[in-house]
Amino acid sequence: MKVMIVAGEASGDLHGGALVSELKKLAPESEIFGIGGERMRQAGMHLLFHVQDMAVMGFSEVVSKLPFFYKVRIKLLQEIKKRNPDLLILIDYPGFNIRLAKKIRALNLPIMYYIAPQVWAWGARRLNQLARWIHTMVVVLPFEKSLWEKTGIPTYYVGHPLLERLKVKTPKNQFFKKYGLDLQHKLVGLLPGSRESEVRRLLPEMLRTITLLQNQDHSIQALIGKADTVDQQVYAKILSKAGIKIILCEQIYDLMKYADALIVASGTATLEAAFFQTPMVVVYRVSNVSYWLASRLVKVPNIALANIIAGDSVVPEFIQNDFNANNLTREVLDLLYNENRREKMIEGLVKVKQRLGPTGASKKVAKIAVQLAKKAKNKGSQ
Repeated sequence: MKVMIVAGEASGDLHGGALVSELKKLAPESEIFGIGGERMRQAGMHLLFHVQDMAVMGFSEVVSKLPFFYKVRIKLLQEIKKRNPDLLILIDYPGFNIRLAKKIRALNLPIMYYIAPQVWAWGARRLNQLARWIHTMVVVLPFEKSLWEKTGIPTYYVGHPLLERLKVKTPKNQFFKKYGLDLQHKLVGLLPGSRESEVRRLLPEMLRTITLLQNQDHSIQALIGKADTVDQQVYAKILSKAGIKIILCEQIYDLMKYADALIVASGTATLEAAFFQTPMVVVYRVSNVSYWLASRLVKVPNIALANIIAGDSVVPEFIQNDFNANNLTREVLDLLYNENRREKMIEGLVKVKQRLGPTGASKKVAKIAVQLAKKAKNKGSQ
């Protein structure tokens, strides 16, 4: 069995790594290749390109990398013709993967899309367009199944793969001791994203917020959640320029669990924090051009996945110019010391956790993939 997988960012590598592991259990001799990161490589996949080369944020950055993306797409098409895989699995990363699916459709290669692109946020017309290029859709959010089934695509709901990995490594007292923290004082966690461009754009304002918070309450502590996809020097330069000393923490889930409040970049991290039921403020900022385009395309009132799944504004969102240290300081102080506000938010986050579905997503997806690949292989041999 030959399978090509394309995952273009850190979250895709996270879920892709688990998927490759399950595929190897079901089909040990399978040949798996494509685009991924270290988790997918360690699970047994041959990388043609690394997710670090694919990560972009905002319209202007995408435009600057268009020649590179074109070369990548050409290379993938060449590899498909050369290796003749039985199945192509696309994981999230819609900007690239949707265009790739459109090109590959003519090659009669079965395409399975895992973690459906959030085109439901752009309107029904985009769903119907994508349905012409995809053979099978595998969704991780409960409300997505009926949306995609209306397009006529075979659709499977498997629950969210995050549930397989959301575990803390150390008890709270050991975690605080390791990072030199005081259990009696409040802890604020900063999660500026998994892309270098996100960290550069978001972390400085988060640091200004910590400065203002500590000016009002000297006992407040802070840690920065370090993404393994971003070099430590990126953080070091930003911290040096800000003139503030905050320790980097690689135990992201421990930080999410034990922090009293979080400042989180919009994305998968909002779901992870919701799982741990930690009060949070969600932030994001892109270029003015990117924001202008997004505001005209997106059809949903919230950007945080936690709010979208809840169907309500459970956590506050500060986007573009609203994302500033003064706004965040006021909001974080309220989350730290207003018990009624904290309890209400935690109740909302419990509902989000419940809606993430059952566990075992990666195993379910692997079984679907093997069935599709075997079906294609048998059809090709007839």
